[in-house]
Amino acid sequence: EGQEPKDVSEYSNSNLDVPAWVEAMHRTRRKRTLCYVVRARGEKNCISLRTGADFTKVFQIREGPRDRTISNPAHTARKPAAAMSAPDHSARILSNFVSDVSSLSLQVLSAQISRPSDLDAWFLQGGSAELGVVPQATSGNPEHQCVVARALWETHWREEWCGVYSSHVAFYAPLSKKPAFVLPHRDVLTVRPVDDPESPLPNLSILALDTPGRVHYLAFRSAEERRDFEEKVKAAVFSASESDAFEDVSYVSSDPRENFVLKSGQWAGVAGGKKSNRRG
Repeated sequence: EGQEPKDVSEYSNSNLDVPAWVEAMHRTRRKRTLCYVVRARGEKNCISLRTGADFTKVFQIREGPRDRTISNPAHTARKPAAAMSAPDHSARILSNFVSDVSSLSLQVLSAQISRPSDLDAWFLQGGSAELGVVPQATSGNPEHQCVVARALWETHWREEWCGVYSSHVAFYAPLSKKPAFVLPHRDVLTVRPVDDPESPLPNLSILALDTPGRVHYLAFRSAEERRDFEEKVKAAVFSASESDAFEDVSYVSSDPRENFVLKSGQWAGVAGGKKSNRRG
């Protein structure tokens, strides 16, 4: 079922921005799709997923001296700033334009995001079949499974299938047969909800998994799905002993510094925790 139309009639251009981009699974084309998160701030914050092509109509409508004709901004300024990926650079450009569009362009943009797209309806719905994921049989059956958006960075999220196993949590990118990331239970210090209006995905439910050197942020479609996952992971972490074998070396990073150097660039700090805090 699709989402209800969003009431964005009260939003001005100062209430719109593009804080992040997402790798989402296109359910009919069966491929990963890069889409941008349009965040609308109001009494009830909301987001809408839009591709670069969706912005073309908006930015073709430009009026007055300030509205110089410009092509799709997602495809301009192809050279990103140092240490910034091309999609991050495009998201920044789009955010700047969204904050400076004319009244007519704003009407078109508001009308677009008031009607949920297919990507909005699909996002974080379904299971492994919808994402084209084939979990490895050697891991056994998961104790819990769901679809999440995992933060690779504050501005970069990816829709993934997630399985909670007896010794670890595995994350699979769309159309994959091997996990993109595996988090052993022994590395988890705390599991905590993150409710922050400054979240780049404000209408989704965020959960943080704190490890010694990195915070892993997961977005869920509802607070109930977040709560279910939180309970399952806390129970699994509590029951896992320090001697639990984690035998498949292919799951272990070849460079342990990744857990400390590539920290999540997020808005919330690392929460200190001890093993006694794992369930609470």
